[in-house]
Amino acid sequence: MNISPSSRHALNTRPQLRLVPTPALQDRPSGSAPDVPDRVDVFLDMGYVIRSARTAFGWRVGSRTPDPLTTAREILALRRRPSELGTVHVFDGLHDPARRPLDHHRMLTWKHQVETSGEVTVHLRPLQYLPDGGFRQKEVDTTLAFAMDDAARSGHADAIVAFTGDRDLLPAVRRVIAADVRFESACWGQRGGIFLPDMRTWTHRLGRATYERCIATGEFGDAA
Repeated sequence: MNISPSSRHALNTRPQLRLVPTPALQDRPSGSAPDVPDRVDVFLDMGYVIRSARTAFGWRVGSRTPDPLTTAREILALRRRPSELGTVHVFDGLHDPARRPLDHHRMLTWKHQVETSGEVTVHLRPLQYLPDGGFRQKEVDTTLAFAMDDAARSGHADAIVAFTGDRDLLPAVRRVIAADVRFESACWGQRGGIFLPDMRTWTHRLGRATYERCIATGEFGDAA
């Protein structure tokens, strides 16, 4: 049987595949669905939060203690992914009750106030007193580093945001990322935070209007 060229063409036809480009997925931690919000734990180094506000906005503007829960919510509002707030961890120093009893009591009162919501946990470490009469934080960075590591390995956090400029925390940050948890930092203004270029970490920059909202809900008054 002779088959004409046109018949051979008809026998060899195949359905043509139409390639439809898939939408680009936003970068997200592995294992999370596109529409499932990230659970975000926020870590606030309050000494840095207060000092850096003074640097960014001036002493008179940045002389109050921002409310931790409001600050954490403002940070989440800047994220480009759907987010739900997990735990807000606050780290600060505590005065010796024998040396400065009023400041000691004041700090414990503030701790009780901000923990009332159940979303905030305050970690206080004894302050170190200097020969000149001054004082400084001690062991806050170590406590913060261990807390971030615990949160990253708990399996409950998809992302961790640290409001700090302490580059001594970089090894802890790398451990967070190694646990397949996204790390981000936060700062006031245009300078600050901690950034790892090789890890493509992100810094949320909070402006003066945001700062004003954060101190409007605070009840601690002038920072020490």
